[in-house]
Amino acid sequence: MPTFEDEDFTGAEFRECDLTRARLIGVVMQDVEIDGLIRNMVINGVEVTSYVEEELDRLAAWIDDQLRNVGIAQ
Repeated sequence: MPTFEDEDFTGAEFRECDLTRARLIGVVMQDVEIDGLIRNMVINGVEVTSYVEEELDRLAAWIDDQLRNVGIAQ
């Protein structure tokens, strides 16, 4: 497994990468955007996958409500 140490990836973009079992230790992450299939994500010792899924479900329900309100969705 490759190891990166003391690297500066500021502004880097990773597309269609498999980061299964990747570990980011002692990293600085600001203004980060993650989009993809995410399972079993632990951030600072807290498993956050279910929280993210709940928020995505809430957002989808809100969008459906908004579309229904303007007569676009059933």
